[in-house]
Formats: sequence, structure tokens, C-alpha cells
Amino acid sequence: MTRILPLACFAIVASAALPASAMAQSAPFNCQNDPQRVQIGAQPMRAAISDLSKQTRCPISIDAQIGGIYGHAVKGTVTPLAAAVALVRGTGLEVMLIKQGIGIGRYEQDAFDAKVDMLTSKVQDGVNSGRINSSRAASLRRQLTGVTTSIHQVAREQGFVSAAEKASYRRTIAVVTKAVS
Repeated sequence: MTRILPLACFAIVASAALPASAMAQSAPFNCQNDPQRVQIGAQPMRAAISDLSKQTRCPISIDAQIGGIYGHAVKGTVTPLAAAVALVRGTGLEVMLIKQGIGIGRYEQDAFDAKVDMLTSKVQDGVNSGRINSSRAASLRRQLTGVTTSIHQVAREQGFVSAAEKASYRRTIAVVTKAVS
């Protein structure tokens, strides 16, 4: 059976569209708090997500390429959010609560990757202009690489990126931003 982490770890926000088939369901949903019986076998991620959505009646938005990724088996009485995390843990995908249900994608990884890319470019600009020496540039690049490496590892291991982890990454980004400004 898949291990499910406590939901206190989640600090999640986003927005997404809902498939027409899910909108046709008239029953209300609470994707965060109401434990429900789920039984999902290990299978291709798209089918696993579809099964989870049908069993919990919780709309799930897929915001990443998931071809070739397999979801883990999830069985038991759990919240839809906890089931989604168990389903994606180990795949590199992240689960987030969104306005209309649950989102599955690479939200935080993509956002931090974009910031790291921009700052890496600024570090190089600083080197080219003589404002940043090569030793300081190497240190800044190591910090940025650390953010990228860590966020991808955390997302893969946990199936989400916690608020505390995001705060740590933001602090590193702020240090590097100050250094290149």
C-alpha cells in the first residue's frame, strides 16, 4: 500500500480549467478534507488520474506532459488530495489544490527554473561587465544550481513542494538577485 503524508505539509494555490465531463457532475466536491474510499491500480498516469477523479468526484486538471509516466496504486480511505499525492509521488509531478479541484503538473519546478535561468543570465552579464568577479559568479551559480536540483528532487520524492521549501528557495533567489542588482 502507498504511504500517505499528512496534509499539513501542503500550502498550495493556482487556477485551472475543468474538463466538460467533470462539469456535468452536479454533486459538490471537497478535494481537501473529505476522506473517501479509493481503489486505483498502478497504471498509466492519465488513466490513474481519470480513475481518481471518477472515484472521488474531484475535478483534476493535468498541466504537464504525462505520457510514459505511471501512477502508483492507491487504496484506502483518504482525501482526494492525499490520494493524488500518493499517485504521483516518485514521478516528478506535483499536486496542488486549485480553485476548481486538484492540479497535477510541474508548477513550482517550472516557476523556479525560469527564475534560475533569468538569474544565471544576469550573473553572466555581471561577469561580462566586470561587476561580478569569476569567484563570486561561481558561488552564485552553485546556489542557483542548488535550488534547481533541490526542487526537482523534493517534487519527485514528495509529490509536492511545501511552503517551507519554497520559502527557502525564495531566500536563495533573493540573495542572488541582490548580488546581481
